[in-house]
Amino acid sequence: MAFDSDIIILGAGPGGATASLALAGLGLQAILLDKAVFPRDKICGDALSGKVVDTLMKLDPSIVERLAADECHLPCWGVQFIAPSGDVLEVPFRLDYRERRDQERAPGFISKRQDFDAFLLGEALKRGNADFRPNTRVQTVERIQGGFRLAVAGGQDLTCR
Repeated sequence: MAFDSDIIILGAGPGGATASLALAGLGLQAILLDKAVFPRDKICGDALSGKVVDTLMKLDPSIVERLAADECHLPCWGVQFIAPSGDVLEVPFRLDYRERRDQERAPGFISKRQDFDAFLLGEALKRGNADFRPNTRVQTVERIQGGFRLAVAGGQDLTCR
């Protein structure tokens, strides 16, 4: 049986876009589905921690350089929690950040979720391994011989290994 793709990724947010980036590095084709139309907003804390940056560095360090150069993404060295009493709890991403601020790129970023999603999706699509289909709702998933069949709204079936 001929399949439409090696893999179908459900959701083109940070997880799906990052999966697509990783698959590109392995030479695998993917169909990337999302029920929303991009750019779309999603409420979240808008912080990209050092763990996010480390993951992107492992995939392709140039992604982080482009992220840092994009004015939509502000450098971040840590998080501050301020209680109603005025007490402050600082959680730095690096303990010696005050000494390093002028010499290094920040270990994290602050970015509106819609800006980060658009940036990361753009990075994934540059690789040429993903067929992005926004505004696509999956209705059913069925295991078939050798893979899966997904029925999407509009009556189309997609298959993958």
